[in-house]
Amino acid sequence: MNQLISNFSRVIFIALALQSSHLWAKSLELIPVEELMRSSSVYSMKLSPNGQYIFSYEHMQNYNIVSLIDPKKRVSVPMFRMDRNGHSRVEDYQWVDDKTIYLEMKAKKGFIKIVEDGEQVSGEWMPLGTKGFMVSTLPDEDNIVLFARNVTKKIKYPKFKLYKITPEQLASSNYEQAIEIENTLDGAFYYIYNEPNQSLMAAVLDDETLEFWFQIPSTKEWKKYYELGKENQFIPIGLLNENTIAVLTNKNLDRISLVEFDLESKSLGQVIYQHPNYDLTGAKLNKMGEGVNFVTYLEQGIPNNHYFAKEKETLTNNLKQSFKTQQVSIIDSSADERQKLISAFSSTNPGSFYYYETDTNKATLIARKQKNLSTSMLSPTIVFQVEVEPNVYVEALLTVPLEHSNGVLLVNPHGGPIGIRDLATYDPTTQYFANRGYAVLKVNFRGSSGYGKDFMDEGRGEFGKLIEHDISAAVKHVKSKHNFTKMCSIGSSYGGYSAMMLAIKNPNDYDCIVAMYGIYDLPHLYNANNRVYTDEHQEALDKVIGGYNDSLKGVSPIYLANEIKAPVLLIAGKKDKVAYFEQSNRMKYRLKQLNKELETIFYNNVGHGYHDKWGGDRHQIVYIEDFIRRKLELPYPTAKNDMQIKAQERRRISKGWDTDPIEEKADQEKPIDEVSSNSKEPDIEESEESDIKDNAESP
Repeated sequence: MNQLISNFSRVIFIALALQSSHLWAKSLELIPVEELMRSSSVYSMKLSPNGQYIFSYEHMQNYNIVSLIDPKKRVSVPMFRMDRNGHSRVEDYQWVDDKTIYLEMKAKKGFIKIVEDGEQVSGEWMPLGTKGFMVSTLPDEDNIVLFARNVTKKIKYPKFKLYKITPEQLASSNYEQAIEIENTLDGAFYYIYNEPNQSLMAAVLDDETLEFWFQIPSTKEWKKYYELGKENQFIPIGLLNENTIAVLTNKNLDRISLVEFDLESKSLGQVIYQHPNYDLTGAKLNKMGEGVNFVTYLEQGIPNNHYFAKEKETLTNNLKQSFKTQQVSIIDSSADERQKLISAFSSTNPGSFYYYETDTNKATLIARKQKNLSTSMLSPTIVFQVEVEPNVYVEALLTVPLEHSNGVLLVNPHGGPIGIRDLATYDPTTQYFANRGYAVLKVNFRGSSGYGKDFMDEGRGEFGKLIEHDISAAVKHVKSKHNFTKMCSIGSSYGGYSAMMLAIKNPNDYDCIVAMYGIYDLPHLYNANNRVYTDEHQEALDKVIGGYNDSLKGVSPIYLANEIKAPVLLIAGKKDKVAYFEQSNRMKYRLKQLNKELETIFYNNVGHGYHDKWGGDRHQIVYIEDFIRRKLELPYPTAKNDMQIKAQERRRISKGWDTDPIEEKADQEKPIDEVSSNSKEPDIEESEESDIKDNAESP
């Protein structure tokens, strides 16, 4: 085994060296914004039980497809084509057996049967004519699935019956030939099948209380074992034995951990695994009585697995050594573990998929998530700790440009602020700025998720106070290590608020401000409209802001705007229902009243920072970069293709993106109030249709 792993490391290292060598020649170029901000070429992949095929969910120019890949022959065959809209997005897909895939979209569900005719492979679509959801494809049973059929027409309180049924029977709604599962749970709106232990879990919503139930495999008896409390995390994982389940929880703990839960006493028991620094994000069990397979967590901003079996942990560690700076994980395996799908990713790699065969000890690159992106021009993100108070540390992420640095640091607080965090994975916005010469600093200040309950709670009610203290401490640390000549604050949502407050509290340190979709008048949040007067909304605001009181004006940018010295770019969406548009509109008029240097972009059909087409994101970031460069009087970065990129970006800015009409200005370089109206993207390289943003997540 050790010799195999040693050889495997060597093979992978050679493969990666060959992969990146042809890209090095382009390292001096500017990356077009269209290459950075676009949908992934591949969303996700899954390996067939026998390891022969890979099923892939992919993005094409004007549509999405699912494809069947033969990794040995290096052949890909389209199986099903979908127009890119909210109704055809793939929400789930699973292998039923070696020749059948279950596919679930928002408006369609069905099976794809693989048909082999000599060397030709095709797919036959079998749609479902029934409502319900797939509980399990039952890997241990050939051509049988477990399906929850909705036997009522009610949407809010559906009633389900469970069936063991073949795909053919399910496609034809032939339930008479299927096996109905007895002793289902009354009131259950969702079932989960725990495959390692062949057991059922269910959830019941009773008078707005979420109840968790478990079926004992030997007796088929249902037991309620937990009611979800708002103050704690509680996620059931599976059966350890007939009396004990494993759950992810932070009840009576600071960090989310894997803990035993006794079904008889309905109480938590021993902690199975707790990371010393981070919350767990997931876990997987082996068969009942065989313990835990692995747990997952985010370590220094990177997803990571801890395996409990020594050989798997050894293999994972050697994979990491082979891929050097990449984070590597085994995302799928064949039933006999002889073939595996491997994912490699990092801050400079949006993601790559490899097919690995244990018999031949060979790893083959199958696809890249961003196939046209030259990763050698991307800048790595470094994660480090900063002591913000004696014995109190926060993690910060710094991305420094590889070349043509302009000496500017962009301080970029994340949104939330409670329960959100920044990761050291690929981020197109960060890479765009780094490629243009800017350094980008992000800080997981107190209030951020992933570091335990106490750490997160410390940020509550700390708008403009403790949070900005942590960010400023990280800024001070970074400036002591690097020589920056200029600094700007930039952020969205809470980050937009923070961008303002950082410059208000430190007016001599910041040379420009970019505030997007932010909150600037905290008292106004409590009386913005009728909706905010509900008890639920008031409680949610109190948990984040700390309650309504007169002191909120003292940490609201709109009341402190006179302290702002730097030029401001204010960006908002007129359909924002989170940070209401009135927040930005009021801030605009206050800054104008004070004769502050201001530019605004108010998007007509945008909500809380989300553009439904990539053209909106591209317009926004290109305009921001142009604003910063103009205000700081920075030269345009020099590169092989600088004139071409400069011309493209000027065209994109001048045509606008679904914004209000421009006020006529004689000089393009002067500040503008609102960007010109044009609902069509500049005709640079792509058609309008191809620019639709697909918001699909990997199933």
